[in-house]
Amino acid sequence: MAIELTPGFWVLDDPNGDTFNGSAQEVTGNAGPDNIRAKPVNIVSGLGGDDTIEATGATGVSGGSGDDRITVFDGALGVSITPGDGADVVRLASVQDTAAAPAILGGSDDDPVNSGDGSVDTFIIDAGALGSIPPLVDTIRDVSIRGIADDFSKIVTIYGFEPGDQLQIRGAAAGAAQVGQGIELYNPVTGQLNEPIGRGAFVAMGDVAVQVVSANSQQAFSGEADFDNRVQFEDESSSPVFQVAPGDDAGPDGPPDDGDSPANPDTGTDDPDTTAVYRFYNIETGTHFYTASETEKDFVASELDEFQFEGAAYRASAEPAEGTTPFFRFFNKETGTHFYTASEAERDTVRDTLDSFDFEGTAYHLNAQAEGNDVALHRFYNTDTNTHFYTASEAEKDHVMKRLDSFNYEGIAGYVEVA
Repeated sequence: MAIELTPGFWVLDDPNGDTFNGSAQEVTGNAGPDNIRAKPVNIVSGLGGDDTIEATGATGVSGGSGDDRITVFDGALGVSITPGDGADVVRLASVQDTAAAPAILGGSDDDPVNSGDGSVDTFIIDAGALGSIPPLVDTIRDVSIRGIADDFSKIVTIYGFEPGDQLQIRGAAAGAAQVGQGIELYNPVTGQLNEPIGRGAFVAMGDVAVQVVSANSQQAFSGEADFDNRVQFEDESSSPVFQVAPGDDAGPDGPPDDGDSPANPDTGTDDPDTTAVYRFYNIETGTHFYTASETEKDFVASELDEFQFEGAAYRASAEPAEGTTPFFRFFNKETGTHFYTASEAERDTVRDTLDSFDFEGTAYHLNAQAEGNDVALHRFYNTDTNTHFYTASEAEKDHVMKRLDSFNYEGIAGYVEVA
């Protein structure tokens, strides 16, 4: 029996299961298998049992324990769907025009780091939740760029994706999707640069996207690499374009061709005279750290939790050679950040005038002029943190210049090879 406690607030009191069909501000189920159809409604909580929930206009829906079937129509701004434990089927059928950042908080088992024993969930995103999607990928984006989500008009985020879980994207052909795997993902509501939410996949389709965060936020889908086989599109006549995050060898190698594609260009980076330069993001300082040392990389990755590994950023010469210039490194004792420069004059000025900067020697060597497949290493100054940022990605450079007003472009520091 449904009881209206106060106007608009309903509770289902039969522990063996109950039914609600109507409009409400909030509906709360019971331990049994409830059948709730609320239109319109703000919040629905199924609590226990194998619930069937259809909610229209909701801001929040939770299923609780049990094998739930949840469908949300016309989801409101920032609608959040939490199926809970059990083998759940969650369908986001449509969202209101203002609902730019819907989220589905998938249930996980008690040990997400070694997940696999948890129940299998199915997540369904209808065309009505995404909008118009072009039939084919027309622009290859570097979806591993920090803050790339700013470039999309609508993003659906799925949290807690586990081995065995399935994602169905309706209204889109496989050929319309570019998928970046093993990527650090960010909150599309509060600002991608400062709030990482875990690692997973970013599925870009025109100017809309679905990002999928693995249950183990430090791995791409808890070590499973076949994300391609766990995404179902309406038209399977083509394959998604895959882009694996820099330095992350988990997942598909790219589209089914000879590997020389826009997402996987033949960059000729097997030069034995160069070494990978690894990049970390410090979530406490909002700055980046770069190292060409495998030992230092492994230590930072395993011992310093505030440093998030972002893979190999580019390749540079470990030893001096003709046409190269040293890239000097300092440690700022006051901020706990590092500073790099290829300028001997700047190096000398810092050493002579800034007592808080400890000189740590040469980090590696840059090419003074572009050679072969070299790309420019761009330098920015962040006025918010009083630190510098470096990137060898033209797409990332353009993104920072376009989107981040606190980053002042300072030109090319030198030339490096693509990682």
